[in-house]
Amino acid sequence: MAQISQKRIDRRYFFESSLLIELGLRRAVVCDVPMRTIYGDEQSHLSARKALFEFPPKLFAGLLRRIFFNKFLFDTSPDFLLGTIGLPLLLFGVTWGVVKYIQFATLGIPATAGTVMIAALPSILGFQMCLTAIQMDFLSVPSTPLTRPIFR
Repeated sequence: MAQISQKRIDRRYFFESSLLIELGLRRAVVCDVPMRTIYGDEQSHLSARKALFEFPPKLFAGLLRRIFFNKFLFDTSPDFLLGTIGLPLLLFGVTWGVVKYIQFATLGIPATAGTVMIAALPSILGFQMCLTAIQMDFLSVPSTPLTRPIFR
């Protein structure tokens, strides 16, 4: 098993998530181990406001890394193809529909069937492709451990 670089593991409150991101990149099977939580006189210095702005960009960067490495670089999978085609279709259809809706609403005239279909078809097809890509990603969760369990 490839070792995880300690440089990739966050040094602060994000370390659990960064460790899970790195294990996910290596397609490792992770299991929960129940442990009792024991707190002494420690005080938490985690700020909810700071975490709100710090965690989402890091999680999004981890998602992009996982998509790039696991879905494109190491194993080009159908869900990557569906996502890369479906997302632009969805964005185009929604953008076209909103722009044309505003345009026709300000002019006070009904939109033509062709204009509606140019918005509806890519939106529906792109949404369905993205949903299928997400479903395929969920079904590709690793189930075979990379090593034997440390303890039982």
